[in-house]
Amino acid sequence: EGSLFQERDLDAWSLQDLEEAGARLQVDFAELQEERREAAARTKVNDTKIMDVEYEARVAALTRELQTLSPNMRAIEEFAVEAAKLREIRKSADEVTLESQKLAREFEAVKLERCARFNKCYKHVEAQVQPFYRSLTSYDGHEGGSAYLDLDDAEEPYNGGITFTACPPGKRFFPMELLSGGEKSMASLSLLFAMHSFMPPPFMILDEVDAPFDRKNTDSLVRCLKKMDFQCLVISLKDSFFAHSDSIVGIYKDKALQCSGCLSLPLQRLGAQSANPGAFALADMSEDED
Repeated sequence: EGSLFQERDLDAWSLQDLEEAGARLQVDFAELQEERREAAARTKVNDTKIMDVEYEARVAALTRELQTLSPNMRAIEEFAVEAAKLREIRKSADEVTLESQKLAREFEAVKLERCARFNKCYKHVEAQVQPFYRSLTSYDGHEGGSAYLDLDDAEEPYNGGITFTACPPGKRFFPMELLSGGEKSMASLSLLFAMHSFMPPPFMILDEVDAPFDRKNTDSLVRCLKKMDFQCLVISLKDSFFAHSDSIVGIYKDKALQCSGCLSLPLQRLGAQSANPGAFALADMSEDED
């Protein structure tokens, strides 16, 4: 059968070879339409000129249609280039996805750590604010008030705030904005001391915190500060407050020199000296002899 497709001159074939080749030749008409198959079945091999002309006309029409379409002959090359770009984009997308997942895991770890640290501090402050407030508001032999902290969102504390509620002695619970100036200051100091007790500082500076206090509240604050384990620097204009200090530093204006001056009084030493003047006199004499 393959001899028919070789480049040979059919005139060199004998009639017998042509008949044998034609007998072995089988044409597959499965792709043709039904009517075309029927026409092919009725047409003899030596009577195909009409169909040849028809098919040649169709081939010519398809050729003209392809020429008008102007097909891109470099489409395969361009497809290969674009396919390579697509592979690079997918590779980059996969890398970005992995990096995003890594960052998401790290963010969740930081979020959990942040919440754990916050809850640790909050629970400590929540437990300490009540004892500090009771101590600050306990005077005249009466039991002190109550103070509480509440999270607006216990599951996600950073989504809400913290409500601080204080109840002064002998009163019912009020919102913080309805308390008096002294009551607010006492509640604020109790919260401040509770927060600093979580990580105690080496010293604390209090700037006129006693301004709205009466004498009994001032005495209560003095008693509380004397129990603290850190040094406290107090700025105050009330002698009932700074008289209990270990030392006083006073700032004044020198009108002659037109500058500020500084005076210091070691109250603790002077108080001990006034209580036992003889002992300090002997100590001063021994220092003079040296």
